[in-house]
Amino acid sequence: MNEIDTFIEAFVEKFQQLEGAPAALLVLLICLIFGYVLKFVKSFPNRGIPLAVILCGAPMKLVLSEFYKDQTPLRIWIVRNLVIGCCIGSVAWLLHNKILSRLEDKLGLSPGADKPDAEKPPETKVTVPESNQTTKT
Repeated sequence: MNEIDTFIEAFVEKFQQLEGAPAALLVLLICLIFGYVLKFVKSFPNRGIPLAVILCGAPMKLVLSEFYKDQTPLRIWIVRNLVIGCCIGSVAWLLHNKILSRLEDKLGLSPGADKPDAEKPPETKVTVPESNQTTKT
């Protein structure tokens, strides 16, 4: 039980360190986790996950960023944070697409590997009918 207690204490300590992390880092982590959760949802198509992750970043950045304190009008602050959130969601998707998915494949940890990819068309067999050509002499 002592090992479990030390693990829990270390986990809580690391989690408390996240509390002081910048909002952009937290939004990036939330977007990555959201994408992985969507991968396990059988009814959600794989091709929709990037868009969902990108759109997840916008409201998360809006919620987690500090409230505006300067002379910036509220509508500009909202639009700026929504755009930055979409950009962070795009970075999260690219991070997964270019780096993490390759790492998953090498380690064999690919979540949702049993889920068929919606982008691959089913294999079809093409048959060519014989032509009834008659030759004239």
